[in-house]
Amino acid sequence: MRELYKTLSVPISTHVELTTRCTNRCEHCYNCWRIADTNIEQPIYNWDAKDIIDLVDILADAKVFNILFTGGEPTLVRKTLLNGVSHAIHRGLGVALNSNLVPITFTYAE
Repeated sequence: MRELYKTLSVPISTHVELTTRCTNRCEHCYNCWRIADTNIEQPIYNWDAKDIIDLVDILADAKVFNILFTGGEPTLVRKTLLNGVSHAIHRGLGVALNSNLVPITFTYAE
């Protein structure tokens, strides 16, 4: 019996950092430039709401199973996040979100 990992051609799951912007400076954050006492300049970037569709297509075509949208704080780039989530679901990928939910309001959640 062959082990599953030997038959995979791509990762089962991918993490897509939609933005480097964030609302917090958590000590446990994996992005070292968010630590207040470092001299590292924070790079700022955001995925474009249209380009995220192309990325999801690439991942779906490669047969990735799941996509996790993360950041920074992914809810800060609402249109990109919603485009990515809806297109990933449309393409049959499992979707997860890594967020601190600070920017979420009732209107945003609806």
